[in-house]
Amino acid sequence: STRMLKENGLQKLYYLLLQKKICKLIQRSSLIITICESLADAYHQEFGCAAKTVFSGANIAAESQPIVNDSHCLSYFGNLKLGRNRSLRDIGLALDEINRIHDETYALNIYTGDRLPEILQAFDSVKSIQVMNFVSNDEVHQLMKESVMLVHTESFEPPDIERVKYSMSTKIADSLSSGVCLFAYGSDRIASIQHLINNNCAAVATDICQLQEVLWTYLSDSAKRFETARQGLIAADKYHSDIKQSELLKTIFNGVISI
Repeated sequence: STRMLKENGLQKLYYLLLQKKICKLIQRSSLIITICESLADAYHQEFGCAAKTVFSGANIAAESQPIVNDSHCLSYFGNLKLGRNRSLRDIGLALDEINRIHDETYALNIYTGDRLPEILQAFDSVKSIQVMNFVSNDEVHQLMKESVMLVHTESFEPPDIERVKYSMSTKIADSLSSGVCLFAYGSDRIASIQHLINNNCAAVATDICQLQEVLWTYLSDSAKRFETARQGLIAADKYHSDIKQSELLKTIFNGVISI
């Protein structure tokens, strides 16, 4: 309709003006600080500017050693929007099949404040999924330590990928610091998944065809979970120490001020 064409035209004009303002701002900036390496690369390629990554620090103190247990409960903490509910459904169905084939009792506990029926209905008929109430930070840390693996997931739908491809959730920092093996399921076009793959610090499935195999490989091998959790603690110290990232930011600011 004429109204829709007008609205689309105004939206394009708005984005054009916004892009021009961003270009001016970047041209006047000595340095761009980003939350992930892929975003730093994107800024450099698009605008030719200098960019430096400062990662999110963890909200919990890093464990000194990996934590390995056989609780049979995988835990997910967070929201279910942007298609994450569908990816969690995939994981639940894969666990259902693992339980059937291997006579196991694995469960995926989802701790979330999301209660919209249209989101939760994705879990209908998935036997292994249990939707739990939202929990406090202190409870999260304890529940992490009681989990056989933690779960991070993203959508595979192109519009959702575009929304989150440069995101780096603080849950990644907390999960790596927890000492528990992290399992991630999502597109490798997303920064958080790339980060985990590049540092070999999580069990990762980037396609539904890999999902059941990767899950069972780690669930059936405590030594593999231990080694991956150990790599997670190394990555947590290198990239997600709140002290180290604060010092890095201070160093960057001092360097820019002295120019």
